[in-house]
Amino acid sequence: MSLTYLNACVIAHTRKSPKRNGQDAIQLPDDLPIEKQVIDLPEQQKICPETGAQLVKIGEEVTQKIAHKPGSYYIKEIIRYKYALPQGAGVLTPPLPEALLERCQADESFLADLLTKKFCDHLPLYRQAEMLAREGIGISRQILCKWVVRAGLALKPLVDRMTSFLLSSGNVFVDESPVKMLQPGKGKTHQGFMWVLVGGKQANPVYRVYEFYKDRKHRRTEELLKGYNQVLHSDKYGAYESLANRKQIIWSPC
Repeated sequence: MSLTYLNACVIAHTRKSPKRNGQDAIQLPDDLPIEKQVIDLPEQQKICPETGAQLVKIGEEVTQKIAHKPGSYYIKEIIRYKYALPQGAGVLTPPLPEALLERCQADESFLADLLTKKFCDHLPLYRQAEMLAREGIGISRQILCKWVVRAGLALKPLVDRMTSFLLSSGNVFVDESPVKMLQPGKGKTHQGFMWVLVGGKQANPVYRVYEFYKDRKHRRTEELLKGYNQVLHSDKYGAYESLANRKQIIWSPC
């Protein structure tokens, strides 16, 4: 279905807070700006195909998502016009735009900022929740955590595609670093390993893929490099040497 997008404007107005309590409730300040995106049906779809009568606009479907611009937050309000079909045949409303996370109150711009702060700026979610609270935005760490997990699962096809491009380049760098992880319920830490694959056909490799494992067993390298038999740059860890001895890679150790 083709859609018509009308020009957006930024305004502020008072809105009612959602009547929900507990950790699943999101509180937003009344003066948070709203950027409206109006989605209308194309003119040719406003005519009933059966009778030729003009459809009658009977209302709107309004969807609100917390969004982000560098240095500020705002509400993206998506307004979809509703039309009544003749003779009570039903209601026609354009669909919502495609979203990374369906039925989520966070826009992709907010999710991108959330993930960047967590994984690039090393800001834990509880600190981000505190930062949002200073802006008058109440989103619990539990909700932020759910969004991070869902976003990670939604982005897996992209990671798989990047890995495929990386391994097809014939020029791969690999390394692993020890990281401490909490043991659930024990209050102690366990040593895991974060592996990174870097590669690409350009002089400056453009693909960087990270994989976490709880151990450093030799079979992890086979899982990471499954099907790969070209040049591998690494340190002299025995797992890579083992692959080289079996002629599975062209080893270039440092």
